[in-house]
Amino acid sequence: MKEKKLEDNIFLGRVTGRDVTEIVFRSRKSQDVFLGEMLVGLDENSGRRFLMRVINIQHGAEARESGWAPRTAGAFMDGDAHDREYTIYDEERRLYHQVICAPLGYLDGVGDNVRFKSPKTIPAHFSKVRHANSDDYQFLEQYLGDIKVGSLRSGERVISEVPIGVDSEYVCQHMGVFATTGMGKSNLMKRLAGSVLEHGYVGLLVLDPHGEYIDGGKADFKGLIHHPRAENLRVYATRDVECNASDVRISTSEIRVRDMQNLWPFTEPQIEFLNAVLSRRREEWLDYIWDTNVHEMFEDFNQQFFEGSIGVVKRRAAVIANSGFVVRDPRISMTEMVISQLHEGEVVLVDLSGASEKEELLISSVLARAVFERNAHLFRDKEAFAGIPPCLIALEEAQRVFSRAWGGIFQQIAREGRKFKTGLCAISQQPKLIDTEVISQFNTLVVMGLADRLDRERLTSSARQDISKLDYEIQTLMTGEGLITGPNTPFALPLKVDLYENYLASLGKRENKVKNVDESFF
Repeated sequence: MKEKKLEDNIFLGRVTGRDVTEIVFRSRKSQDVFLGEMLVGLDENSGRRFLMRVINIQHGAEARESGWAPRTAGAFMDGDAHDREYTIYDEERRLYHQVICAPLGYLDGVGDNVRFKSPKTIPAHFSKVRHANSDDYQFLEQYLGDIKVGSLRSGERVISEVPIGVDSEYVCQHMGVFATTGMGKSNLMKRLAGSVLEHGYVGLLVLDPHGEYIDGGKADFKGLIHHPRAENLRVYATRDVECNASDVRISTSEIRVRDMQNLWPFTEPQIEFLNAVLSRRREEWLDYIWDTNVHEMFEDFNQQFFEGSIGVVKRRAAVIANSGFVVRDPRISMTEMVISQLHEGEVVLVDLSGASEKEELLISSVLARAVFERNAHLFRDKEAFAGIPPCLIALEEAQRVFSRAWGGIFQQIAREGRKFKTGLCAISQQPKLIDTEVISQFNTLVVMGLADRLDRERLTSSARQDISKLDYEIQTLMTGEGLITGPNTPFALPLKVDLYENYLASLGKRENKVKNVDESFF
């Protein structure tokens, strides 16, 4: 800690100009400054501390004639070729870095009266610039979220004493986790689920199509079953797993016509037939299609629909019928138990890695709808509604269900869920494929490394804070690094996500400390 404070107090340079949209300062060339680093400009006249984030670093040189730098580089190269040393007179003064920063705001006042304000003014000419320190970060406490996932980051420095996460109060306003494959989305979600297991701030439903969350998926990785508070974890699986898991089962009465429409493209006559069956048979519409042959249905509906159209519907319904995860008896369905567990603030993990893609989408739709509709029903009873925690539904490969062509329960939750304590956590490596209107509903974004420009542009246009100047920083984020923007954050907060395995190890140390307490002493 002493070494950090000494480093924080080193002045990096002096402000040289620009405006309220960008601040530029000159820094010594021997002083390391990194992209994304958060710095402080000290205005000695007003006493304000201006917070700013590095968005670009350029070479600078004091030279009277143009083209001095290329000619000097040539002189160095000539010296290299002839084994002669070439030196620059007064090099430390003449060469410098020009550091360009995005203003984040400023701190005004002293002691307990410090207030953070938006960047509506600029620091005085030649104000000193230094690293931000713990005193500068203190105002952030109210914005750091209670579902912790990591630590505040400043460039390459991790500020471990400032934990950071998402705010449970805003999860019902939906969140998105976006990163290129391999940048740490799954690790982030395990870490988030770990916080929920610890504290139960929300009911978390994780729909996992890849089987990554139960045991980590690989030999060196840990899963949610390894968490010390795994008694708050409920697992449902479509395959054999090495833990106490229940079977995934949904009933035919829970499946809607709209679910079938989301699994296959249907012609207008086929949709009309489906709706006609639904109107006549209600919750037994799917059972009727299973049990009745094509010609009987043709006659039952007075030959209004072609047998060919009925046959297509029949064959597609048979795909659902042959699924081992769909049953007729609603008493065997998992949905009631899942809802109850979410309302207890538990983590419900549904491992769908043993299901086909259509089965996975069908099960996900049924469960999400059940949670949403139950919460909407409880909304009518203020006392009962107040007694349930927010429910967050985490959906991997979210671009599959939020494309323009896909309409269903997830779009409805995106539009209406916040009113009924039902939030979505969309996890995707391709935000550009998510409908613009849908992604605009996600008020909390966790942006990790994204190489594709179109992906970054989609998020820039949707984020609650301006991240347009952070484009290059997002490109250069390393695995586990990210930015959090939300309705309660003053600017995009830089994040270093805890490695899940390290997080579990730290929990174990805490558990050991508790176990060593001699309770008889008290």
